Amino acid sequence: GVIMGLVTDIQAVLNPLASGGAWYGINTTEPPVYPFIVWQRVVSTTNNTLRGASDLQNTRVQIDIFSRSVSESVSIEDAVESAMASASFTNLLVSSQDIYESEVKAFRITKDYSVWATN
Repeated sequence: GVIMGLVTDIQAVLNPLASGGAWYGINTTEPPVYPFIVWQRVVSTTNNTLRGASDLQNTRVQIDIFSRSVSESVSIEDAVESAMASASFTNLLVSSQDIYESEVKAFRITKDYSVWATN
């Protein structure tokens, strides 16, 4: 379906961007290899018309970049933005946020994208 195809497409775009890989939902490596990307669907909504659902689906995707250094985080952020801009699926950057995760001593950049796909 649309969602499985979207997961496959986004994973293919993100996986080469960080040496620790890209992970859907959670990074399962112990200990994790930095830098890495974790991403997930936040919400998927169908577009409805008066005649019912259209063939378009909008999915909000959160992409989190984890790194031990600010400069490396920003470098990967630039790579994510470039890769998403040239992806085969339509998407729009909605927001970005910088966070320091003190428990794991890592810098995190969170990017929120609006992704459009057809059924």
